[in-house]
Amino acid sequence: LIDTSRQIDLLNTLFYNNIDIAFIQECHLRKNNVKLKGYSFLYDYSSVGVAIIIKDAICYNRINVDDFGIHGNFVQIELKVNNAVKKLLVGSLYIPSNLPVSSINSGLDNILHVASGYDGFIFGGDLNAKNLTWGDQMENFNGKNLYNWLQDHTLDVLRISDSNPS
Repeated sequence: LIDTSRQIDLLNTLFYNNIDIAFIQECHLRKNNVKLKGYSFLYDYSSVGVAIIIKDAICYNRINVDDFGIHGNFVQIELKVNNAVKKLLVGSLYIPSNLPVSSINSGLDNILHVASGYDGFIFGGDLNAKNLTWGDQMENFNGKNLYNWLQDHTLDVLRISDSNPS
């Protein structure tokens, strides 16, 4: 995303697919010089680099969440549903593949605790968690752990894609 041509490609993808909010992980930017006309690029400046791209027409507030090793970038948006305003927590996450399970679970528990103060939440990202349930060809330890954590908290994965996860 450092060079302008990649930013133009990203902007074209956002416009062509009518994307309002996008999550990006492992940006590794030293500074945020990303300019996407019609969008805000919210960057966390961590060693990994987690970003949320959000359409300028959407009002948001950045939210700080202690992550316990899970890199995250969060915003609160408000939606009007049936004449009622609903607050939604939206988060872009990155879980390092070598993060201990106890840290993953603590981080996810904390994020879920923060999310409980909202009317709903959407998280997406690179969780380094492969599992057959969400379309992977194989499973890894993080995938099994995340699947069990989701089951324990009665949460589901919604995957919208034309391709297999990578």
